[in-house]
Amino acid sequence: MGNLIKDSIKLGFGMMRLPRVKEDGRDVIDVEQTKDMVDAFLQAGGKYIDTAFVYEGSEEATRKAPRGKERGRGEAGISDQP
Repeated sequence: MGNLIKDSIKLGFGMMRLPRVKEDGRDVIDVEQTKDMVDAFLQAGGKYIDTAFVYEGSEEATRKAPRGKERGRGEAGISDQP
């Protein structure tokens, strides 16, 4: 059981409520700020990102956001819920 606790994920990054901006009169997710937030999470050692179809726009933002691998910070698991 010691390995299970040691290897378990203690904190995840939820993509439910992301920063928003007005774009062409529409309220949309601020992808650039989201990239910065996800990058900071990965840099701090985070490994788990949670998103879902019902979190409007979060799946698209999640697809665009992780830059950690590009910068050599490893990979994160992404959970997508129906």
